Amino acid sequence: MERGDRVWLAGANGGQHFGFLALKGDSRLKLFSQGFPKDNLPVPSAQLLAVASRRGVFAAVGPQNIIFGTTQSIRDAFRNGEGDRIDYKAEKTFPLPSKVSHIAFDAAEEHLIVGAEAGGVSVFSLNDVINSGSQPAPIAELALGGELREVRPNPAVESSKYVAISTANGDLRMLDLETKGFVNNAVLATNISTVCWSQRGKQIICGKFDGTCVQLTPSGEEKGAIPCVPGLDNCFGKFVYIIEFC
Repeated sequence: MERGDRVWLAGANGGQHFGFLALKGDSRLKLFSQGFPKDNLPVPSAQLLAVASRRGVFAAVGPQNIIFGTTQSIRDAFRNGEGDRIDYKAEKTFPLPSKVSHIAFDAAEEHLIVGAEAGGVSVFSLNDVINSGSQPAPIAELALGGELREVRPNPAVESSKYVAISTANGDLRMLDLETKGFVNNAVLATNISTVCWSQRGKQIICGKFDGTCVQLTPSGEEKGAIPCVPGLDNCFGKFVYIIEFC
């Protein structure tokens, strides 16, 4: 039985299996008319697509602008388009004041966070982005003092005001979306190469340039440390993930 983009299959024991239907086989949607030039590609840690699923909107970064639209418009473009490569007509387009490397929504889907590759973060009200007929003004703009590496919003809605931000030189800051500033107005940790939130957003694990990891609260209080993997020298944490079992 099909319902929109979903399919429900009744099992032999009366249970139900939930899945998704392909929108249009192997067809691809082209969000931007031009791609990034080969001599000016995004940094390896770039995050160029964000989706706020509950509010049904998305944002994507291209070489010249940011596009914003509804997830329904994506589905409609797939359904109505022809061929293996479908051009998407953006609902809203915002020019880039500088090269953007990261874009993300907070877990509560109230803010859009835009990070400049050279080092700086702008915060927009998602309501302003949705309702404005032109490019909205940011509600906060903060400098980082270094090239941006990662933007990691807290995954828990009740703690969605926190956004962990790391730079290429290893500084870790915690953005507070309520105060529109950094927690403690300071760098919380140094020599940080990557960051991951716990499932409930209570703590973060930070990989370091020396291969060790440190466990912190959003306020920067150290809760534990993980030594480097035995036998590995001259390594660093490129990515870190928390796997939790119930």
